[in-house]
Amino acid sequence: MRSPMATVREAAALLVDGGAGEVNERQKRLLAIILDRTETWLRLVDDALVLPQWAAEGCALHLQEVNVQEVVRESVGKVRGLLLVREVAVDVVIPEALPNVMADRHRMVQALTILLAAVIASTPQGGQSRLSVTLESDTAVQVEVSAMHATGKTDELPGLMSARAVVEAHGGRFCARMTGAATTYVVTLPLRVSEERAHE
Repeated sequence: MRSPMATVREAAALLVDGGAGEVNERQKRLLAIILDRTETWLRLVDDALVLPQWAAEGCALHLQEVNVQEVVRESVGKVRGLLLVREVAVDVVIPEALPNVMADRHRMVQALTILLAAVIASTPQGGQSRLSVTLESDTAVQVEVSAMHATGKTDELPGLMSARAVVEAHGGRFCARMTGAATTYVVTLPLRVSEERAHE
């Protein structure tokens, strides 16, 4: 189910970038819609099929040293179509020097992509969102995803249960807070996963 749509997504992204020649604004808009729809399909497969099955099978983690910056950039890239269609800007703030974390890279990309898409989809057209990464302590990294004037209640956004399940499987914490017009989702990941959570 994923492979054919992933191929379409990559082809659309290449065309949007002008990899096959210059495109005008009308063509770019149509390609952005195709890119958004293929990305949505891939996220739905992860959220509705892949991650629930993974959770039912015991949330096995395939741990390795993971560069948080690379995970964030990959996740942002996977919601590019949605960003283009909704004309939402994402301000990404990542320190140059961050320690690697022991994590299941594939699952973390899935979770962060689903969370980002939920926040962007709830942000008004042309709005602004922010993703920041900080070293919370010597033992944890914190990722915050926020949007100004996000619509809907925090517990109504799709995909949050799947994202929470991945974070908590790593021994991390997932929470939401509202400050004025901003809604912020906070993911805290330990630098090291305890042995009892490491299922190879």
